[in-house]
Amino acid sequence: MQREQQRGRKITLYLVEGTPHGIIKGQIGNWVGQVTFGKVTQLIELASDADIRRPGIYVLSGPDPEDRNPESVYIGESENVWGRLKEHERDETKSHFERVAVITSTDESLTKGHIRYLECKLIRIAHENGRASVANGTIPELPPLPAADRDEMEVFLDHIQLLLPVLGLNFVLPPPKRLHTPQVSSIQSSIESPEFKLVTKRQETGFEAVARAQIINGEFVVLEGSTALVRMEGGYKALKERLIRNQSLVQSDNLYRFTENVPFDSPSAAAAIVRGQNTNGRVYWKLDNGQSYGEWLDARIAAQETKTEIGAL
Repeated sequence: MQREQQRGRKITLYLVEGTPHGIIKGQIGNWVGQVTFGKVTQLIELASDADIRRPGIYVLSGPDPEDRNPESVYIGESENVWGRLKEHERDETKSHFERVAVITSTDESLTKGHIRYLECKLIRIAHENGRASVANGTIPELPPLPAADRDEMEVFLDHIQLLLPVLGLNFVLPPPKRLHTPQVSSIQSSIESPEFKLVTKRQETGFEAVARAQIINGEFVVLEGSTALVRMEGGYKALKERLIRNQSLVQSDNLYRFTENVPFDSPSAAAAIVRGQNTNGRVYWKLDNGQSYGEWLDARIAAQETKTEIGAL
């Protein structure tokens, strides 16, 4: 069966002050929702923004104070988001947050029930995905909504999950799932990713770590059950310590074991965690036939370039 081509989506980002560091308004096609995004140090600029004085949901984000995750988030709702943001600015427990995203509707159609529903769903998503520490103390109960309203809010939520990562808020992205076959569905990725393997041994102890990885949704993911050497030298020591703190890595039989699929920004970062030292991931990750990740990638790029050139004829 021929794989279905994934459809593109048009996202509009409007720079309110005309600079890349100012307030940003994000919209998708004819969606009635809108995301206003900025830094908490830009509250003066936000004070004159009528959009955030409407009913809506907001997300505060910043580095995790306990460094268990790359990001910490707080999700809330209000019938006047601006008023709630002013309260949070004076709250010492929220002083570590650096960015704010406010989700409202351009037609002012969101009711109190709608925003409570969206708040609850986003908090649950953040907990389930595990990409960020959630500063909310509790998970609120879903408010009752008529079936039509509930379905409408689920569509609204889909757009939020599409737009927030574009603005750098990745807590809404689902955790990567292992691809059980080389053929990857269009929903998961635009490429076909085989499994790569890295085997490394510490000479002085003889302990051998074996790790497998795949590209999933554009991330280089070390798969659950992989092992890594206990040592860590070089620039990725802080990252390995974080993975240990959040128990993505647990010690087992003189090695660390990955308790879940862990995404990395590059093959080299993943290889460094497995080998315990700075490592060229293009060279060390290999297919079972011996082809390195770099060789596989170069071949795929060349094939894609050839396909594009033929299509242009």
